[in-house]
Amino acid sequence: MKKRWRIAAAAALLALVCWCGWYSRPVSIFDLKPELEPADINIHIQRFDDSAQGYERRSLDVDANSPEGQALLEQVESIRIRRSPLNPLRNILASSFTGRQVQTGQYTYGIHVFGTGGGWVSLEFFLDEWKYDLPEQAQYLPCRVSDGKALGQALGDELWEIAQQIESNP
Repeated sequence: MKKRWRIAAAAALLALVCWCGWYSRPVSIFDLKPELEPADINIHIQRFDDSAQGYERRSLDVDANSPEGQALLEQVESIRIRRSPLNPLRNILASSFTGRQVQTGQYTYGIHVFGTGGGWVSLEFFLDEWKYDLPEQAQYLPCRVSDGKALGQALGDELWEIAQQIESNP
């Protein structure tokens, strides 16, 4: 009887280790929603500065089938995220927000890709952390990105310039 219990426990542990490895593998946000056919990209970005308000905001809405939209989709597709095996538990439990210090020139932005069939995926960068969201989730969940802070800041610079060009050419 003890031997069966040990075998079952070992099998369960092996299954858990395999699942954790599969779940935390590097994926694109689109790998999490493979049926999504992108139609529209909506981006909200803010850059922190020394103004009285403390930040400046911009937003852009791009057709996913336009050349600009295709270029943005390629960039988002190239970002590989690693989900934490704790995310399913985080999705059930409420999380708390803690205040963070910001510096001039840092970004926070959300990239929302909406599909033709009503689905969507979102990727968010906040100062130096990445999060993702899907319709099936109750909240944004954390993920890791290789060289995430540098990549997020560089993409923020690029998105900021694109948004400025769109706003200046109505």
